[in-house]
Amino acid sequence: MKHKQTFSILIWAYAGKQKAGEATLYARLTVSGKRAEISLNKKVTLDQWDEATCQVKGNSEEAHDANESIDLIRGELRQHYLQLKATGQEVSAIAIKNKYLGIEEEKKSLLEVFKYHNQEMNGLIGKGIVSNIF
Repeated sequence: MKHKQTFSILIWAYAGKQKAGEATLYARLTVSGKRAEISLNKKVTLDQWDEATCQVKGNSEEAHDANESIDLIRGELRQHYLQLKATGQEVSAIAIKNKYLGIEEEKKSLLEVFKYHNQEMNGLIGKGIVSNIF
C-alpha cells in the first residue's frame, strides 16, 4: 500500500526580538509531519497582520505588495515540492527548504569516498596512529 504524503505551507508573523509592534514573516513547511522553517526576511506591523488569512490587512500599496510577495513565495515552495516529487528525489521539508534557498547537497560517488578515505589514512601514517598498510 502506498503511503500518502502530506504537504502544507504556513506563513506567520514572529514578533520575538523585534521592535515593539513589528514582526518578521516566516514560512513553515510540513511534509508528512516533519517541519522546516524559513525566514522570509520581510517585516510587517503586528496590527496589520491577519492571523486567520496569513495576509496583511488593508488596501494600501504596501499591503498589496506584501500579500503578492507571500503568494509568490507560496507558489515557489509548491513548485519546488512538485519538482522534487516529479523527478523522484527525496521529498522532505528540509529538501524543499534547501531547494528554495539554493543550497545544493553535494553528492559524492563511491570512488570519491574511497579516495578521500585513503588520503586521510595516508596522512595518519607515521604519526603512530596507523601503520603503513598501503
